[in-house]
Amino acid sequence: MMVDFSKWVEAWNSYSPSHKITPGSPAYICNEIGVTLAMVAAVLALAVTVYAYATGEDIEHGKTSHIIMCMFSLAIVGVILMFMSEQLPSHSTSSTKPPTLSQQIERTWNLDALDDCKRTGGEDDFPVFGWLNDGEDLPDSRLKDGNWDCVAFTDEHIQHVLVHIKGDKLGLYKADGKALAANGKNE
Repeated sequence: MMVDFSKWVEAWNSYSPSHKITPGSPAYICNEIGVTLAMVAAVLALAVTVYAYATGEDIEHGKTSHIIMCMFSLAIVGVILMFMSEQLPSHSTSSTKPPTLSQQIERTWNLDALDDCKRTGGEDDFPVFGWLNDGEDLPDSRLKDGNWDCVAFTDEHIQHVLVHIKGDKLGLYKADGKALAANGKNE
């Protein structure tokens, strides 16, 4: 029996860790404007200062002092925008980290643990060169078509199971090929 894992996939697609800003969000735009403004202002202030020293112009009095003060002020505004971006929404629809794939399988099939999952081949493999993906671990945050041989632990026993993923569906099968129901019992 294959179980629909599309809600789990959606949870991972909408998850954005708090330390990352989602591109296109108000926080991202504010941060980018601040960084750009601070860098441009700093470069222009440096260029004006170098020009003033090269021409012998008085930096403390005159046009160059006003330009440098304006550039310094713009750089300060840029830095303030960068700090403000930390407080703006990042358009992350979820700040709570979803369970890993192993954890979700454990919950769905009422297992105590699912360990030692290794890929046993899949559609992306090319048989001429052998099973190129053999031994790959079960992914944590996405579904990848294929089969993984795992060890499932319950209160009653330990058994080898096959995790089969096809699209957004996932099935768990015993070594004899019988599907395990989502509650952990044989079907």
